[in-house]
Amino acid sequence: MMIGSAVILAGGKGSRFGGDKKNILFRGRPLIETSIERLRGCFCEIIVSSNNDWAFDGVRVVRDGAGAGPLAGIYRALLECQSDYLYVCACDMPFFSRAHVERLEARLAGGGYEAAAAVREDGFVEPFHAFYHKSALSRIEEQLERREYRMASLFARLTFYAEREFDARLFFNINYQDSRAEQEAALVERPRETRRPPSVVRALFMRRLRPKPCASGSGGRRSGSRHGARKACAAYGGFSSVGLELFRLAQL
Repeated sequence: MMIGSAVILAGGKGSRFGGDKKNILFRGRPLIETSIERLRGCFCEIIVSSNNDWAFDGVRVVRDGAGAGPLAGIYRALLECQSDYLYVCACDMPFFSRAHVERLEARLAGGGYEAAAAVREDGFVEPFHAFYHKSALSRIEEQLERREYRMASLFARLTFYAEREFDARLFFNINYQDSRAEQEAALVERPRETRRPPSVVRALFMRRLRPKPCASGSGGRRSGSRHGARKACAAYGGFSSVGLELFRLAQL
């Protein structure tokens, strides 16, 4: 069994981001180049799945099915990759953990799994920073033929290893252009192998937020949900889109 291939999914339209996600800068260089460099430290074959005419040294670029979401990119990359298992991440995710990769690899070494992915306490399966086996191709193909593009539907049909211990910051992604995106992402840069961000991140956000009077008197109440985070951020004078997501993560 070989576990030596990884794909970066970059086929999204970038409608929320407002442009080509290839242009996301992180520490002064395109984020996708940083992702390629990190993956090279763990994998011998790197693939980029995209509908754009991109070119990277030593990287294969394959085209996926436009409009079919991540499922189409995973399908095409699984067809093309040389390994039995394929590691999947996205071009807008700035964080990476080699320890996470190695933990999943260790579980897959015994065989018997069609995938390995992180699973949150509420049962949500994270489709990125996950491994998929070529044996899943037939199930993915069936879903694509039915135009059923939800990743949750795929995992409901797969035999996969559920990783319960992981760093939630791995799954932070940048979906909006914002001059503060890199600054805010840097607040959680040093990922620890835990399920939730360190308390210092929460403290940094609470220090930055300056309370305003709230007519209902409940604006300062914190909630782990996205809706609750929006209400809290509004009460504290607003926050950028990326900051909102990080604020939500801090409440996990």
